Amino acid sequence: MFARENHPVNWKLRRRIRTIIILLVLLQGIILSVCQITRPLVAAPVEQAVEPDDVISGHHEMEHVEHLSDEQRSEIEAQLAQNMAMLTTQGKLAMRVNRETAVSLNWPLQQASGFNDYGYHGISFFVDHNGQDYSCDSRIYGGHRGTDFFLWPFEWNKMDDNAVEVISAADGVIIHKQDGNDDRSCSIGGKTWNAVYVQHVDGSVAWYGHLKIGSLTTKNIGETVQAGEYLGIVGSSGNSTGPHLHLEVYDINYNLIDPYQGSCNPLNDTSWWLTQRPYYDSAVNKLTTGTAAPEFNSCPSPEISHEATQFTLDDTVYFSAYFRDRTNSLDSQNTIYRPDNSIFDAWTDTQRSSHRDGSYKSRPVTIGKEEPAGQWRYEVVFNGSTYQHTFQLEETTPNNTDEFIYLPIVTNPKLID
Repeated sequence: MFARENHPVNWKLRRRIRTIIILLVLLQGIILSVCQITRPLVAAPVEQAVEPDDVISGHHEMEHVEHLSDEQRSEIEAQLAQNMAMLTTQGKLAMRVNRETAVSLNWPLQQASGFNDYGYHGISFFVDHNGQDYSCDSRIYGGHRGTDFFLWPFEWNKMDDNAVEVISAADGVIIHKQDGNDDRSCSIGGKTWNAVYVQHVDGSVAWYGHLKIGSLTTKNIGETVQAGEYLGIVGSSGNSTGPHLHLEVYDINYNLIDPYQGSCNPLNDTSWWLTQRPYYDSAVNKLTTGTAAPEFNSCPSPEISHEATQFTLDDTVYFSAYFRDRTNSLDSQNTIYRPDNSIFDAWTDTQRSSHRDGSYKSRPVTIGKEEPAGQWRYEVVFNGSTYQHTFQLEETTPNNTDEFIYLPIVTNPKLID
């Protein structure tokens, strides 16, 4: 009746084949388990890097404002001439006219102690050369005689915190100081700035304008300063629409100098900088995590950065990158790393405008309760450099409050159907 009984050899063969198949299935399961245990951590699949729709963008913009009226310039020039004559009589000025001893200018800004952003500035305008800047581009406005270094990001916060110091670009003697003027200007109108004026050993003179009220060096007119020595805090005094340094340079014969060498600078053949930075000094100034996108309020209200580094796993975290001199040829690669260094998310952001002297990108991301707590990392690769920012994610605190269930009170059960 059964094949097993009528054909014993075939039955034994079939039983052996079935046993072999079972063993092969079990062996396959063991191999897969071992591979799962021993394989290294790999990143979760990440979609092709394109700028997500939820990326928020913004940029810095400084109005074209003439820093000094003709009358103000005349007054400053007269005061400088008077002070220099007095200091020369006193033997406090060494007037060297030999161009072989010409000074080279150091960078005129530095972060104050306790501040460690990747960067803190941008350049809005250079010296005007008949409608062009030194590089034959248009980062100027008519009649501008200096270089404008603005603070970025959060210029008003930086000014209020004394975060960026103006320092002497070369050794010299203080020949004039102006202080006591309002430093929260947002417009033109004949306002007087706060400034320090330094004559260098070769007779050239540097003007450092728009400084914060009460921040000027305590050194007096006639005292010497060294290259890199503190002169004041970047402010917005005088004709100004935001905190920035206006640096203006003249040679010993009072000829205007553009410290940047370039094919459209007819004033001087060589650079006056000790090290001239590139025209597009493209970099990331700051990375932040926060509870919301940054708020840039109208002048002179401080900005609200919403910065934070402590979050719970179910929080929405805003990842923000602040750039200087970004061009539309420079994308940035953004990556969020888990504590085990695996990738949680990655995206690329772009810029449509040909150039922004200061800009930012911010993106909200919700991590999720299923992810591990610990120290996470936000990383941006931009223009060949890598920038990092760490933040802490903690497990969501459970709600331990008592919960009550309200039930109806039945007074007469017999009346209920």
